[in-house]
Amino acid sequence: MSMPGPDFSPPGGATPPPPSVPAYPLPPPAVPRRDGPGRSLALVGLGILIGALVTAGIAWWLRPATTVTVPPPTQRTAAPPTSAPRTAVPGTAGPGGVWVWGDYAYTGRGPVNQLDPAPAALPLDGVTQVAPNMGGGLALLKDGTVWAWGSNDHMQLGTEARAEALYPQPVPGLPKDIVSIAAGYETCLAVDSSGHVWAWGANQNGRLGDGNAGGLTIDQGRAVPAVVEGPADVVQVAVGYAGVFAVTKAGDVWAWGHVDSTGLAGDGVLPPAPIPELRDVASLAAANGVAFAVTRDGSVYTWGTNGDSNCLAATPSGLGPGIPTPVPGPAVKQVAAGDGFTLLLGTDGTVRSCGDNQYGQLGDGTTTRSATPVAVRDLADVAGIAAGQIASYAMTTSGEVYAWGGNTAFEVPGAPAADAHPAPVHVDGLRGLVAIAGGPSASAIYGVQG
Repeated sequence: MSMPGPDFSPPGGATPPPPSVPAYPLPPPAVPRRDGPGRSLALVGLGILIGALVTAGIAWWLRPATTVTVPPPTQRTAAPPTSAPRTAVPGTAGPGGVWVWGDYAYTGRGPVNQLDPAPAALPLDGVTQVAPNMGGGLALLKDGTVWAWGSNDHMQLGTEARAEALYPQPVPGLPKDIVSIAAGYETCLAVDSSGHVWAWGANQNGRLGDGNAGGLTIDQGRAVPAVVEGPADVVQVAVGYAGVFAVTKAGDVWAWGHVDSTGLAGDGVLPPAPIPELRDVASLAAANGVAFAVTRDGSVYTWGTNGDSNCLAATPSGLGPGIPTPVPGPAVKQVAAGDGFTLLLGTDGTVRSCGDNQYGQLGDGTTTRSATPVAVRDLADVAGIAAGQIASYAMTTSGEVYAWGGNTAFEVPGAPAADAHPAPVHVDGLRGLVAIAGGPSASAIYGVQG
């Protein structure tokens, strides 16, 4: 029930004055609700409008395609494969990382087009062994896989595509329990945990162990790794230019390839067979026309056809022994064979050398070749050695590195560019290495960080 409001009309029916404007805004008047037929017509119109918009949208999406010319993208430098264990930070190599120096081509660091005066990091870690190859290399990882980089002219990457690999990539077709690797002259070898030898790449001189001489053309290699029939319980392999060698757990040595370098009797290219004169062997080394075996008591045997690099004074230059012959001298624990010269690491931590010395690679302070071993100057406490094409390397027990010999492509980091450095030079920036690797067919040197 509502009550009537008060009457503010003036007496006598006079016209009331206009109301005063309040000091604050009044609320807007209420909008009256519009019901009935008018509201229904508005809703129908709105529905027709929405339907027309939907129909127009569908027609736009279903319109014929228009050809648009897009400019090609900017060319970019290839990045390391995402499957790589690690992309190294330039100038650093952590535990199991790899340092590389020397010839910049195909070192696994990407599209490098200039020489680096100091060692640089490879985009890999977890590495236990490196095997340099002609125009590339192999790396063995802790998980038993093998990675390759560089040229693929003879399918040494394990693929039939001839494209090079600027960064390390896994080698397909190998078991995942590889324990040792070797490479040289575009031939690759791997030993699995059961002692089988796997081979792929170039087959010149029958290096793949199938008794086929192969050749220099790219179609006479093999991309898919295959087991070499014959040797068993193998623990280490070595690749020479004309022969390949394997030592077994029992210390026996098998060889295959051209008869001139295998130490075997026969003619032409030979399939794998044991070398009967060798027993109780601990390690092997091989190069162009020469091979070495180090026995467990430190004795050294050599065979082949490469003159002074076999360290035998009685052997005429260019005519080596056809069967293994003892090398006189103190006890040895490692031999490294270079391109025409040889290093011998003694059990006392000193290094001797023999062979070609044009670039001072013998390290005796001269450039005079020597058929008999001479002492490398100013070295002690050496734990490992490596030989390249024209330079030599020693790693001490503290993991430091010394280099000497030719320096045409910074093979001797930190030394002035010159043809010959006949005495060891300390390589700055490297410490704590656990292995170094070179090869007579490779112009790059690798070190594995501890």
